[in-house]
Amino acid sequence: MFQPQAPGQPPVQLPQLPDAPYTPTGKSPTQATFLHVPSSPFTPPFTPPHTTPLPLPLFEQPKPRPPIQTHLPLPQHFLPPTPTSPALNVPLPLSRPASPPIEPAPLPANLFPAGHRLLPDFLHRYELHASPELGSGGFGFVLLAQKRYGDMHDVAVKFIVKDKMPRHSWILDRDYGMLPIEITVLRLVKHENIVEFIEFFQDDVYFYLVQELHGTPWTSQPTLMPLPPTPTSPMPASPISPTSPYPSLLAAPSGARPTPVRRASYDLFECIERHTRLSEDCARHIFRQVVHAVSYLHALGIYHRDIKDENILIDEAFRVKLIDFGSSAITDTRRPAPFHDRFFGTMNFASPEILMNKPYRAPPAEIWTLGILLHILITGECPFSSTQAAIEGRISQPRKGVFMSRDCEMLVRGCLEVDVDKRLTICEVKRHAWLMRN
Repeated sequence: MFQPQAPGQPPVQLPQLPDAPYTPTGKSPTQATFLHVPSSPFTPPFTPPHTTPLPLPLFEQPKPRPPIQTHLPLPQHFLPPTPTSPALNVPLPLSRPASPPIEPAPLPANLFPAGHRLLPDFLHRYELHASPELGSGGFGFVLLAQKRYGDMHDVAVKFIVKDKMPRHSWILDRDYGMLPIEITVLRLVKHENIVEFIEFFQDDVYFYLVQELHGTPWTSQPTLMPLPPTPTSPMPASPISPTSPYPSLLAAPSGARPTPVRRASYDLFECIERHTRLSEDCARHIFRQVVHAVSYLHALGIYHRDIKDENILIDEAFRVKLIDFGSSAITDTRRPAPFHDRFFGTMNFASPEILMNKPYRAPPAEIWTLGILLHILITGECPFSSTQAAIEGRISQPRKGVFMSRDCEMLVRGCLEVDVDKRLTICEVKRHAWLMRN
């Protein structure tokens, strides 16, 4: 309670109240959008009897205060999310009328469980094209969608089934709790040769990973040299994973690389399938981009662990982007790379230490996959005819009419060195004479 002041004492100086953030009802300060509300000048509740307030000059008269805004102006295309969305946390503008409900298209029964309904937030932002598929895997499938607002570009939405994800594929995210490691990695990285993360959603069954859609049809160019396919010897199943979910590139009955059965997703596998093999100049352009992306990831302590032509998207200008980080690992760059005892990639790209069921380090194992990839780009064939040949490092001779320059052959053999200590590092690959050539 305010106590009156005795006559003769100077006026009491009362403190100014600090500016206070506006917090919407029902939200904690960490969830609210803070608005700056200017504080009003404090006026004492009385004037001491021995003083008379002097009139202020006209130029010092207090100006009328403008009304306080109760919400921030938002663009017309903004549609507020519900509390179920982990991506945004913006309060609903008071003057915005409710948006009409969007009737979702029926979901294909072979992909979604009966009666499953997608999140309203997702349907407000994207129009899903449930058929055909862009791709599928052991943990989910990828569908095409289009943004309803803004640039209205097409995007790829990967639906990750929560119950199918093994324990090693989860990671504790400081912002959202337990997440698939693929979502966490894509939120961390930013590189021109890695697919761009846009946002994600989740319901009781799926994570919805919304990412950039990359890839366009290719046109024949002088650097492309199509050759007729030649049968090769099939590679027997590996002792590590006889039931690997990924088909062997050389395990087709005819011995040729299998034809993709999904809609054209414009990955490097399909590009090589169409052109059989690429010239060294074109292969160098593609391989250099992949090496730069891998080097960037290794500098962050991130290892993809499933680099292959099917996980590299490519467009008509031969710009590539690395995708599918479901098998990746995150390590501490201040310590030596740890040993791993599980392998979840593709056996045709597995290094000898993996094929022999030995603990392996991710950096040299990824260099081996780069050697496999480069050999396929140049020759259109896997370098090893069998698992035993890969363990021993016996590279098959290219078919008749396929030539490889000396520098390129040295780079391939340096990546496919059986001895881990003698195998090239990612820095040595980047500085190799063949890759540095214009």
